[in-house]
Amino acid sequence: MNYLKKIGIIFTVVLSLLTSVQTVTAQSYNVNFTLDNYDSDTLIIGYYYANRQLVKDTLYSQDQKHFAWTGEEELHEGTYMALTTPRKDFIQFFVEEPYPNYEVRLDGKTMEIKSFTGSRDNQLFNEYIAFLNQKRPEVEGLKKELESAKDKAKIQAKIDAVDEQVFNEQARYTTEYAETFTAKTIKASMNIDYPEPPPGLSDRELEIYKYEQYRSHYFDHVDLGDSTLIYTPFLYNRVDYYINKLTIQMPDSIIVTIDDVLSKMHPESQMYRYVLSNFYNTYAKSKIVGMDAVVVHLVDAYYSAGKAPWIEEDLLAKMEDNAKKLKPTLIGKTGRDIQVELEDGTPIKLSEIDAEYLVLLFWAPDCGHCKKSMPDIIKFEEDFRDKNIKLVSVCTKYQDKVPSCWESVKEKGMENFINCVDPLGKSRFKSWYDVRSTPKIFILDKDLKIIIKGIGAEQLGGVMEEIMEK
Repeated sequence: MNYLKKIGIIFTVVLSLLTSVQTVTAQSYNVNFTLDNYDSDTLIIGYYYANRQLVKDTLYSQDQKHFAWTGEEELHEGTYMALTTPRKDFIQFFVEEPYPNYEVRLDGKTMEIKSFTGSRDNQLFNEYIAFLNQKRPEVEGLKKELESAKDKAKIQAKIDAVDEQVFNEQARYTTEYAETFTAKTIKASMNIDYPEPPPGLSDRELEIYKYEQYRSHYFDHVDLGDSTLIYTPFLYNRVDYYINKLTIQMPDSIIVTIDDVLSKMHPESQMYRYVLSNFYNTYAKSKIVGMDAVVVHLVDAYYSAGKAPWIEEDLLAKMEDNAKKLKPTLIGKTGRDIQVELEDGTPIKLSEIDAEYLVLLFWAPDCGHCKKSMPDIIKFEEDFRDKNIKLVSVCTKYQDKVPSCWESVKEKGMENFINCVDPLGKSRFKSWYDVRSTPKIFILDKDLKIIIKGIGAEQLGGVMEEIMEK
């Protein structure tokens, strides 16, 4: 090979490698913090994720002034914070690109940002905060003056004028810089607007109108399709308030609301993944009676439907198995008409028991909680015996353990119950009534519809009174 040609090839390869190295080197983030009046050598960088504040990095300085946050991995967009030690004061700042290069100068005592270069978004936000800081004492002074003013209308007009200035400034930022984190953050804090109510409404009608309008416009200023909002401090609280405060706390209403929220998110986004998982975990752990219907819906409509592809197969199988066990006993469903046996071996079906309401109790002789609960259950049966309410107890022991059921019935004073067993488990009552532990109590109507379940023995009387009053 020609020597000069060979040198040319080597030079080309080396140049290519250098270019590659330069490209890799360029893909890094560099955020330099300069803290005046700071007396610590440590600065913590954190970020928001839903309702949590997590540590991203810990920076150290030799001079207690200059801190460099650098790295080569992509940063997710969102709201971050620089946290001082040991005082835990902090500033918030935005990362709006994977590899930011910022220069930040602030006072280490007051945490006032003196300058923020390299980020137009952060400059905008700091300008907005400075504007609010300027207006806040003005409004506070006017409100104090309003307390003792003779001409309150005049002072209130001044307050309204300042409010209008703030609103106009918010409108300017959210319109001119709509795609920035500054605009997203400002919009999330703005009042929710809705149409004026029609004339002639009663007080009750007006209250309902305001609630419905507020709820329907609740997400006007928050784009749930923007997946970066999971890394902000306001998204989680917004969704949580919508579910827990603006939604009737009944399973059917909650299910509709959850579906509505998730439909506004991108299924591939981190926000969708977190919100769906959070909903499932919340209602799976809920102690509120009937919320298992939400769990079953989430499994059927999302997890089993392939809308949560991140779930491992073994975990999905457990979730599906749990939902399968919960389904037969969801409130409002008709309970299984199981056939069990009386002490003399006579078969009896639940539907054969003539009563307005059936209290169905699953228990075991060796169950400590059953023993503790039985006095309350016995008292309940005595109090409601003459109100066409029957108490059916099913001992959960099988085969050679059945004699212990009858011994325990006498020992505990349960003789006035309709006491039953299923020696061979033919009725599969444990599956149909999801008996994984004892005691387990259901209240069924005359058609065996499940009215309520999972209540404590001490609650039986009060709950039954409420049911009978409806």
